Amino acid sequence: MWFELLTLMKGVERVHWHFGSERHGAAFAVRAALAWSHAPYAVTLQSHRNPEVEPARGWGKRTLAFLLGGARQITAPSRPAVLSVAADHPSLESRLSVVPNGFDPRALELASNPPVPPRAFVLCVARLRAYKGIDVLLMAWKDCCGDFPGVDLVLCGAAKDDAYPRLAGLLGLSSRVRFTGRLERGDVWALMKSCRLLVLPSRYESFGMAAIEAMACGKPVIATSCGGPEDFIQNGVSGLLVSPKDAAALASALRRLLSDEGLRGRLGRNALAAAASYRWDDAAAAYLKLF
Repeated sequence: MWFELLTLMKGVERVHWHFGSERHGAAFAVRAALAWSHAPYAVTLQSHRNPEVEPARGWGKRTLAFLLGGARQITAPSRPAVLSVAADHPSLESRLSVVPNGFDPRALELASNPPVPPRAFVLCVARLRAYKGIDVLLMAWKDCCGDFPGVDLVLCGAAKDDAYPRLAGLLGLSSRVRFTGRLERGDVWALMKSCRLLVLPSRYESFGMAAIEAMACGKPVIATSCGGPEDFIQNGVSGLLVSPKDAAALASALRRLLSDEGLRGRLGRNALAAAASYRWDDAAAAYLKLF
């Protein structure tokens, strides 16, 4: 990999490295190649402190510090994410900036027309992992779905195993929850356009792409105050924020939105307006200005 990086970096004027996790095995090779090329570089930490990733220790921590130490700029996609980086690496604080992620408005036009659930539905788009709070959502749905017999829950995302379908079965929700698995992007956009609202019950989010994409479709969003969504959702104005890991609070928010069509419409319109400043073009312009 190191030789491939050397070839790619030959003659480049600047490098922007998107760092997915602190366990990224390429960090040392990338830093060595950057040192050889003498190209100035920036690092974006997309998922710092992801609870699914074991924190960097020992050699891994030194490798990360080695990578970040030579960066001219270091960014993260939300203010909470930047604060977490600053807390772990105080010496880098002066080089830290927030550059939010975004969505591509053209993708909305590419939404496919897959078969959608025949009944109204609440949508969750997320990898079915523990930090995404799917267990909390299922417990909340168990608490409130009886009040809305005409509405189902659709969970869209890749799963490692069948733990969550089994949990839905144990909770007596098999007839009220649909698991789609991983879908093509056009199919995901189609579901977002068709849903009644989107819910993101995460224990952690450095940004929250599904939430901003649903907002771009004019849909109200219920998210947790777990990081990124706090930056772009104004509680009670462009969506609803609830505490992470609080199934009762999440059930209450679901009841509130599902029972009030006028509120859903108002939050959806405000969400659409708020999402307008979170396009990928805006992110690119922010990076260029920073560099």
